[in-house]
Amino acid sequence: MSSSGASGAKKRKIKAQRKEEEIKMQRRLASFFKPTDSDAGTSRDNPSATEVLPRNEQTLDVRLISEETNLREPQTEEMASRTISTDLSVNPYDNPCQPVLTDYPATTIGNRKRKFNSSYFLKYPWLEYSKEQDSVFCFNCRHFSGSSLRSGERYGARAFIDIGFRKWKDISELIRQHENSDRHKACTISLTQFKAIETEAAESVASCLSKEREKEILENRQYVKALLKTTALLGRQGLAFRGHDEGESSANQGNFVETVHLLTEINPDLMKNSRKAYGHYMSHEYQNDYIEVIGNEIKSSIAKEVREAKYFAVLVDETKDLSKKEQLAILVRYVHDLKIKERAIGCYHMRKVDAESLADFIYNEIKGIGLDWSKCVGQCYDGASVMSGHFSGVQARLREKAPQAVYTHCHSHRLNLVIGDCMQKIQRISSVFSVLQTVYSFVSNSNTRYQLFVEAQKTANVPVLTLERTVVTRWSYWYRSVAKILVRYDCILAVLSVVQESSDREAAAEATGLKNQLESFPFIFSLHVIHEVLAVINPLSEQLQAADLVISEACTLISATKNELRKMRDDEYFRVLYGKSKEMAINVGADLSETSALSSAIPVKSKRVQKISGRLRDYLTTTTIGKHNIDSESTTTEDKMRREFYEVLDRVLNEFEERFSVQLPVLEATRCLNPKSTDFMDSDLLFVIATYFDQAGIDTMQLKCQALIARAFVSQLLQKPANALDVFEQLGGLKEAYSELLKVVRVVLTLPLTTCSNERFFSVLTFVKDYLRTTMENERLSHLLLIFSEKAAVKELNFEKLVDDFAKMKQRRYPLLK
Repeated sequence: MSSSGASGAKKRKIKAQRKEEEIKMQRRLASFFKPTDSDAGTSRDNPSATEVLPRNEQTLDVRLISEETNLREPQTEEMASRTISTDLSVNPYDNPCQPVLTDYPATTIGNRKRKFNSSYFLKYPWLEYSKEQDSVFCFNCRHFSGSSLRSGERYGARAFIDIGFRKWKDISELIRQHENSDRHKACTISLTQFKAIETEAAESVASCLSKEREKEILENRQYVKALLKTTALLGRQGLAFRGHDEGESSANQGNFVETVHLLTEINPDLMKNSRKAYGHYMSHEYQNDYIEVIGNEIKSSIAKEVREAKYFAVLVDETKDLSKKEQLAILVRYVHDLKIKERAIGCYHMRKVDAESLADFIYNEIKGIGLDWSKCVGQCYDGASVMSGHFSGVQARLREKAPQAVYTHCHSHRLNLVIGDCMQKIQRISSVFSVLQTVYSFVSNSNTRYQLFVEAQKTANVPVLTLERTVVTRWSYWYRSVAKILVRYDCILAVLSVVQESSDREAAAEATGLKNQLESFPFIFSLHVIHEVLAVINPLSEQLQAADLVISEACTLISATKNELRKMRDDEYFRVLYGKSKEMAINVGADLSETSALSSAIPVKSKRVQKISGRLRDYLTTTTIGKHNIDSESTTTEDKMRREFYEVLDRVLNEFEERFSVQLPVLEATRCLNPKSTDFMDSDLLFVIATYFDQAGIDTMQLKCQALIARAFVSQLLQKPANALDVFEQLGGLKEAYSELLKVVRVVLTLPLTTCSNERFFSVLTFVKDYLRTTMENERLSHLLLIFSEKAAVKELNFEKLVDDFAKMKQRRYPLLK
């Protein structure tokens, strides 16, 4: 039946029902929105009034509620009457029902009677008490939890919401648990926002939640920042991160976890995140992320400096680590802030070490950090054929992509080859080094014999020195080893004499043999020869290990070393050295008789006795046939020592000439930037450099004029430049006047000379990847090496940016970005 045909009473009843439904809907909206001024007449106390909000406010806030907030609709009176006692609050406009009774009903639990206490109302303002059910409810959750269910709950049976709680024995603990639950916190935020809108005192729902989100993000960022700083500290100090047992019951959970726990004790605000079962961000996967973020940031800062420097060179060397993996270290050399820098960009495990694989990998790594190969002016490797090959080596393949990248064979490797070939191919010299290594092992590897050596030095009233071991690739160690043995010769012999009389037969026999060797005059003379030669070469060896060495200075130093060796090849120099050796031999009690001297402790194989051919027997021979028996008995000890001395010098000089005389014209031309050279600022040599590195865009016409003016300018300075870097610094203040010349100087300063910085980087490798960390992943190892070797860069890191980078790596459990 239609309403038009109904009676008047029926129509009034239908109209009242519609009005009641409309009021219910308006009340639901009013729980979130305040009526406007135009609707001032509308009131909760006047059910007949109509509450209408402006259309734009309704559209905006309803969207926020449905999409961006966790607020729930307050329950209606009808719903409350079905599920909750009538003596509780009906809607969020009411206050929590908190009746204070003189005596609450008691419930027998066990042998005791327990009941509710009104003091809970003061401690928990959101608590409601129903006298009908003798139970407590949560005001916030009843009106704003909506239909949300937790695991194991069912609608209509939720504690504190649908049904009351009356387990008085455990009420304190369970109320605290409810107050700390996520649902209660969300409902409390909804109630706070509801009241703020009602009183026209605060912002919108979205703004309130935005503030809560910002607070959460800030807390999360502070926690992650602490984890990143812990990573930077451990990496900078070269310490291990993980422990053998990182469980909660472990006494030592590893350096990383233990350091984080220490920080949480100092700053309790970090405790909240660190104690979470999930999302504490301390597992080894997250540690790898922190290490990667920091390593990439350091690599990016290096790449930025290189781009600012304009030109760079590549230095590459390889070695095997403790896990027998072939590791390739790549460094870049450049000039920045008037300093020559050689910095590593990574250490990589190479499964293939052929020229093609190495060249492609180096090219891609340099290009991968944003560097332009057209700005590469040099490359430096060792002399292995796979690296230095002229047709298919790494240097040849890279020059196809960067033709101006001049190749330099590492000068330190060259010098090691010079000394190694000379010292190892002469039998007597090689045997002397074997004896030196044996002496070091005999004295140093036994605590008893080492203490004897220390006591012998104290008895002689001389400073206590420790003997140096000999390392094949570190000839500076050889020099120090020889020098220390010479100055502590008496003390070593004293130790050998004591051990010689000990009850340990094996040690006594070895001591006797070594003592006989050390008291041999040929051994003493050979030791002096080695010391004199290495003393001349050692300054060059030390200087070649400097990262800021310029090629023009190195060429000058090499030439000076060769000239000094040539001066040593003189009879007068030999006689002085022979006399010094003889004096030392007398002091130590060595036998200088002809027989003893010629029968050296280091045996020399005798030559075969030559016989005259039978066909020449009938001929009378009055002269020799061009052969002379140099080992005849008429040869004196001094003659033998002279031949040995000259043989060592000749070999060294020949090796120097062979390995250092051949240089590319562009490298030879770099001497024009050495202030001490007669060719300083020579325009022809500068032209050679400018034309070779034509990608630098150097104007050769201006270069010639600027070189003339620069030479006159430098000559008038009170403080003369000592090297090319000083020239660059003094001319750098006049960039407009010497624009083209400064380009040339910058290119020359960038040219590499040695891979000693790579060797130092490998020293870091042995420190970071020790015997307890041989299973470390390659990517983690590379980043840790960067962190350890770039300590200054780590201290300059922007950890706020690192947190952003960490958040952008992948989806994170907790928000970190605004």
